[in-house]
This record gives sequence, structure tokens and C-alpha cells, in this order.
Amino acid sequence: MDKAEITLMFMCPKLYVDNLLTELETGATYQPATLSHADLLHVYNGFCRHYGIPVDMTRQAMPHYVGTCKIHKDPPGMRFISSSNTSSMRPVSLMINKLLTQLLAGVDALVFAVFQSVGIDAKWTQHSWILKNTAAAIPLINAWNAIYASHSASHPRLYTYDFERLYTNIPSGDVHAKIVQLVGKVFASHSQRAGIKVWDEAPAVWLKAAQMPARDSDRHETGYAGKFFIYDLDTIAEFLRHLLDNMYVQFGDQLLRQVVGTPMGTNCASLLANFYLAMYELAFLENLANMAANTMNPQAEPTQAKQILKSCLMTGRYIDDLLSINNPYLKFLLYTNQTLFYHDLHGIYPDTLLLKCAHSGTKVPFMDISIRPSDLGGRLTTMLYDKRRH
Repeated sequence: MDKAEITLMFMCPKLYVDNLLTELETGATYQPATLSHADLLHVYNGFCRHYGIPVDMTRQAMPHYVGTCKIHKDPPGMRFISSSNTSSMRPVSLMINKLLTQLLAGVDALVFAVFQSVGIDAKWTQHSWILKNTAAAIPLINAWNAIYASHSASHPRLYTYDFERLYTNIPSGDVHAKIVQLVGKVFASHSQRAGIKVWDEAPAVWLKAAQMPARDSDRHETGYAGKFFIYDLDTIAEFLRHLLDNMYVQFGDQLLRQVVGTPMGTNCASLLANFYLAMYELAFLENLANMAANTMNPQAEPTQAKQILKSCLMTGRYIDDLLSINNPYLKFLLYTNQTLFYHDLHGIYPDTLLLKCAHSGTKVPFMDISIRPSDLGGRLTTMLYDKRRH
């Protein structure tokens, strides 16, 4: 069961299979593969050998398509997963996962610089909206209590949003472009650096052009802290393209290619979604900062733009769950086709994504916690929240 790993559930096998087949055979997410299993292994293993990545001959299967039941939803539904533990694509997915994990601090720094550029102190917050785990919402709440609670007699309004079917609604071409764009900004923030060395067991190291390998096969080596791989921006784009162009699932005797979205279940799936959405969030915040800094703008009041930007400080997103504290503007700026300030300010996310306001009020659940008013002024407090009981 989804969100209840230690709970057993019995499900009719026919109902289970029918649900999987409906998901695979309806809509435009999956198409029958034009390559055989053997052809795909040739593509996967050839890519790894080109970059000097060892090929694991014990992991030569295609990802299996499975489902888990979401009983905490009303009505209950299913979460569909591409189970990639024995997949030949797993080494590349693991490498992308390690790379993007190392670049998260760079994304935080980019967002911090946006707030700093217009004199907004963001040192108490998460910086970017990406929450690394469910517990990361607690520092956001502590930041509210430290910065704003003493100035507010009333309790803040809380909003939570849910991206419905995020992984299969992301356009595959757009996810590649947006992630490469965001990674490019992180690279650009490290001036005079041409690449990054990502270790298995040590922090990543930024490299100058003279330190970059001459051949792709020399990017993967072993050193004092285990194995490492050296990336430049073009190599990162190539790894992402290889992954996104070769998303396949096996169900029975059917081999299908995923042509829309990203595969939920591959090792780097959550980071792909995080970086994709983070690029849209960064572009939105940069636009707001530019408007706030432009005191000559005749169509938008700079102080109002800065107020909206300041309201965005208290926002966090754990993959497809979004939390906002006391931001009354957000509901008007969810999508890029929404505008304020005489169409100068566009919203955040593409309208191909579906956001639903899950909860709003002075008390809301968010992931594993319940956020509620404290007895002390406008402060917030938290309690554990069990989705199985609500």
C-alpha cells in the first residue's frame, strides 16, 4: 500500500492487472516499443562502455511495471511505478541521481541570490523551494516563527497544493531543456570552472578546464574516496537525453516506451521532477526581483512586486506537494498563463501540469505533519499526521 509500507492488503489479481493495462493502453503516455530487448541492451551497454562505466551483467532486465494502492486518497486509486532495480538503465540513473544531489546546493544559492538582490533577508529559510525530505518542512515553520510570528497578532493562512500525476504530465522534451538550463545556471555561478567531479563517498569538486579529461572514457575512474565521474555541461545534457529517450517498461510480454513524462521508480525520478519544477520557480522569482528592482516600471508598483517576492520566502515543495505560509498571491500565479501587473508578471508552472489546492486554513496537513496554530501569538506548531487515519 502507498504511504503504508508495513500494512498488508489483498487485491483481486484481475482488478490489479486491469488497472495496469488501462494505464498502459489509454492515453498518450506509452507506445509499443520499436526496438527489441536485445537492441535496447546494445544501446544501454554501448553508452556505458563509451564513458568507461562498468556494465553489470546481472542487471540486464527491462523495468517492470507495477502498481501500489493509494487507500489514503478519496476515492482510492493506484500509483504506477517503473520498477528499475534490475534494469540495465539503473547505473546511468544512479549517476544522474548522485550528480543532481550534489548540485542542489547550487540551486539553493541561485534562489538565495535572487532574494538578496532586492534586499530580502533569506538566511532563515530553505533558499530554494525544494525540500530535501519531509522533515525539511520543519525549518520552514521555524523560520516563520523566528521572522514573522512576533509581528503578527493573527495566525497565518496556510495553503497546500498537490501536483496530480506529476510524473506522467511533464513533457519529456521540456524536462530535458529545463534541467539543462538550471544546471547551466549552477555551472555559470562557478566562474572559471568547466566541470564537476562527483565522488561516490566524498563531496563533489569543481574543476578548471585544464583538469578536464581529454577522452570520454577517462571520465570514470577510482580514487581515494571510491569511484568518481567527471561531468561538463554537454555530458550532463547527453546523460539526461540518453535516459529520457530510453524509458521502457515491461508488462507481461509487452515492451512499451514511455514518451510523455518521466518514469516514476527510476532512481533519479524525484530529482528530475525537482529540478524541472525548480527552473520554473527560479524564473518566476527572477522576474519578480527584476520588477521589484525596476523603480521606473510604469505598469507595476515595485513595492508590490517586492511584497509578493517576500511572500514567496515561506514556500516549500517536497516533489509534488507544495506548502505556502501566508502567501495570498500564490493561487493567482500558479500557471504561466496567469498574469498580474498588466500582464507583466506571469505565473509559475506550465498549464500542462495540474495543481489542486489540497487544504487551506489556519490548520493543514502536509506530508507526515499537521501544521497548526500555537497558543503564542501568530506562531505555528506541528504534530505527527497519519494519512491512513484521515
